[in-house]
Parts: sequence; C-alpha cells; structure tokens
Amino acid sequence: AVPAWLQIVVSNPELTPCHSMKHILLTGAYLSPELRLKAIEKLSCGIGNYYGLTETGGLCATQLPDDLIVGDTIGIPAGALLQIIDDNDMPVSNGETGMLRCLSKQLMTGYLDNQQATANVLINGWFWTGDKASWDKYGRIKLHGRNDDFIKLRNGALFNPNEVESLIMQINGVDDVALAIDAQSMRITAILVSERHIDEICVDFNTEYKDNLEAYKFPEKWIKADTLPKNTNGKLIRKALFAIIDNH
Repeated sequence: AVPAWLQIVVSNPELTPCHSMKHILLTGAYLSPELRLKAIEKLSCGIGNYYGLTETGGLCATQLPDDLIVGDTIGIPAGALLQIIDDNDMPVSNGETGMLRCLSKQLMTGYLDNQQATANVLINGWFWTGDKASWDKYGRIKLHGRNDDFIKLRNGALFNPNEVESLIMQINGVDDVALAIDAQSMRITAILVSERHIDEICVDFNTEYKDNLEAYKFPEKWIKADTLPKNTNGKLIRKALFAIIDNH
C-alpha cells in the first residue's frame, strides 16, 4: 500500500481496529511520522516502510517487525546490496547523506529502446536510485527525498520539502499539501487542499513553528487547489505543481 491510501483509511470516522491484522507495510512515497502514529493508534497494528522500485525487481529493503512501531527508516537491505555514496563515489559514514544505489540479481537490464536513460542509472552493474539517504547507527536506511524532489532556493541551496509538508499536515483542517517554487518570484509556495480559509492555516502554522523551524523553510506564498496531481499509485507528481502555481 501507499501512504495516500493509509491517509484515506485513517480519515474514515467509522474506522475500528482490526485485531487480526498484525502489520501494514507501505512504499512509494514518504510516510510521515504523524501519519504512522495516527494509523497505529486507530488500527492497533504495526505500520512500517519497505523500499523497492520497478527497476530493482521489487523489495530491496524493509523494516523488521521490531521497527514497525518506532523509527523513521526504510529498514535494512533485503535480498540486495545497498550503498550510500558521496560526491566522490565513496561510501558515506553513519549520519551522512549521499545517493542510494543498489546491486542485486533481480535488477532490470535496461529501459526498453532507451539506451541513454539506461546509461544514466546503470553504472558498473549498480542501479542508482535517485534517492538521497543516510545510515543510522543501527544499520538502517533513512530516506531524505528524491534527488529531483529537492527545491532550489534563491540562494542556490537545496531544500527538502518533505519535512515542512509533514508539519503542515498536522495543522487542523489540512487534507493535503505540497511545496514548490514559484518560478516567477522564486518564493516557496504551499499548495493546500483544505476547506478552511487559507489565511487561518497560514497563521496557525506560523504560530506553531515560529520558534523551532528555520526561517528559510517557511512558505512565503499560500494557495489552494481542489486536488494535488498524483499518479495511479498515489505518488505526488511534483513537476505538475508549477501549472497550479501559474494559474493563481
């Protein structure tokens, strides 16, 4: 399942715990700690992550049962060798962020009729996932967002929107949210799906996090949309957000 499905399930006011269900594993998008805890409370079962791509032949990392209650990782390698590599093609130390790559017997051989795309991701037998990641001290992998999901700010720094999106989702009345850069003004823009007035949400967010969130992470522009663009798996299509901003 994907986190978007889980959000729909736990939002059902008639939901009751299913005591025969022990674990739910999710993949395909960022699972926020807030959604995980809400689901654990409502469903009374372990909620965790696993990691795998079409190109990797499915699962290549998963959380163990003991990790399903706590932690914000995709677990440990499973049926594959995973490395996190720095800009010099060297493995990173624990806690350092780099690019995640995978080596296994079930990797794809390439993209059909697209040698260039294949060459971009299959290098010396390794598949480069495009995900930024780090190791924790227990040998578990934590994702820090897709390399192409990062937002480039006015000062040239790269900014991962997942953290702020997760915080905005905690504000009462927010059904969905995504951050993007307004190409004209280069301002961080929050695109909200909500029935509440947008000014109320903005005030609530700024009041809640003014003392514990870096100033550059606050959205400078807030707009509303009926829905956010997502694929059939419920994964956000970030490139489509620019059209929503342009229409406001």
